[in-house]
Amino acid sequence: MDTIVSQTVESARRLDSLLGDVTLPSLPHVLLEIYDALASEVAGLDQVVRLLETDSGLTARTLRLANSAYYGMPRRISTVAEAILRIGAFDLWWLLFTTEVKSLFFGIDERLLDMQLFWSHSLYVACASRRLAERRGAQHPEELFVGGLLHDVGKLVLVQRMPVEYGEILEQVAAGAGPLPELETAGLGFSHAEVGGALLARWELPALFERCASTHHAHPPATPEAEIVAWGNRLAHRELDGEALDLPALPQELIDDVNRLYERLVAMIL
Repeated sequence: MDTIVSQTVESARRLDSLLGDVTLPSLPHVLLEIYDALASEVAGLDQVVRLLETDSGLTARTLRLANSAYYGMPRRISTVAEAILRIGAFDLWWLLFTTEVKSLFFGIDERLLDMQLFWSHSLYVACASRRLAERRGAQHPEELFVGGLLHDVGKLVLVQRMPVEYGEILEQVAAGAGPLPELETAGLGFSHAEVGGALLARWELPALFERCASTHHAHPPATPEAEIVAWGNRLAHRELDGEALDLPALPQELIDDVNRLYERLVAMIL
């Protein structure tokens, strides 16, 4: 019993040390303020515009997105307000958020983690989570999109902060030594899911995103939202990686809808 307690304490200490590093990437606080404004029932478009315009980098990215070929506008958009009306406030937020997260983890050793495959998988999970949430009548299915997009963010922290140790674990997975979460816990004392949840809490993102990241491998899932993301994760492994996973019977029209959404977004985000 004492050994188990000691191991648990040591694992918690290592996780705190990993996430307490002052050099760990942090988000621009304005993105959190924008999210709060979008979640508020009283905040309007003007407040979101004002917040975006306080950050020149986010303003420039907003205009680039609005004028991208994806939207095919007949005339060039030149203001943040026009961009929000064209893209949609929440869709613009997660696009900016994704761009920011990708930039925070730029330069990760591709020999350890193929970033194209990582973001392709994350985007598919996001699309699947959103479509299933819509099918289940969730009040805010777009939030499940973000939850799906961030479910594996803990892997980025581990590859960036513990490249040697985590690289060895990834090699074990590739060699068929066992499931990733189990090998992570055995080798590190915690999993990428726990790291991801702790990072999102550190970033002060909504608890929903933290739960989706930290419990998407739990059996059974801790919350209905985590269950949706876990389902999206398994579907992504089946559809993108060809893994023979035992999934509940799903309507083909739902899977087709997920694939269409993914194909529309993949060129713009990746």
